[in-house]
Amino acid sequence: QRQMCIRDSSTQWISHHQNAALASMVILVILLPMVAARVDGFMVSKVYGVGAVAGVSAAIVLIASYDFRWFSDTNLIGKIVLYLGARSYSLYVTHFILFYVIGQFSVSFLANSDLDSWIKTTLFAAVVVLSLTVTIAASELSYRLVESRYRPKGRDLARRLLSP
Repeated sequence: QRQMCIRDSSTQWISHHQNAALASMVILVILLPMVAARVDGFMVSKVYGVGAVAGVSAAIVLIASYDFRWFSDTNLIGKIVLYLGARSYSLYVTHFILFYVIGQFSVSFLANSDLDSWIKTTLFAAVVVLSLTVTIAASELSYRLVESRYRPKGRDLARRLLSP
């Protein structure tokens, strides 16, 4: 009985603060590229960098773990998550290559420039956002031209090989 009361009160508190949780999640998602931009410190590894990205990511997952029905397929956030989930393999395959190529160009430019540190950080965060955009576009192409076309053929081949 006592556990049920505690659970109900915490659920009520969380549901009452749903807008604050959503605002916190949006802020953390926006800050993630800024934190990621400071991980390497322009060719100098920072001890706290990877931990900071992990901490921000953990906070996002913690907020998302409460069932606010944000991820249902009837609202915008849910549609975005379903879209990215359907293309997750393409994102996985393309992200490293594109981040590496774009990162090499941007780091060589930013490391050799005489800009202030905060301007470099802002530009680097913009490069991270650009990398995400290019990665999503490339994964969409991969999804449509490769995955969608060959997934049914792979399913048929597996069915033929596994049938007695």
